Amino acid sequence: MRFTPDGNQLIYIGDGERSVDFLMLDLSTKSVRSLAHFGNLNLESVFDITPDGKQIVFDRRSQNSDLYVFDLKL
Repeated sequence: MRFTPDGNQLIYIGDGERSVDFLMLDLSTKSVRSLAHFGNLNLESVFDITPDGKQIVFDRRSQNSDLYVFDLKL
């Protein structure tokens, strides 16, 4: 889990049976929103948010890891 730089949202990974979702909890409204949905990418359970709060960065668990970045639309 990671807080957004402004501290107003909490981003976390929800692990389904065959997919991985990045979810965001708005701390003021307590509403949850899906940010991204990925098929089985063997994701690590760690990720980070760029200091400007505009992107999420994570890698894939494999011998030759791939780095993924996607835009975070708050």
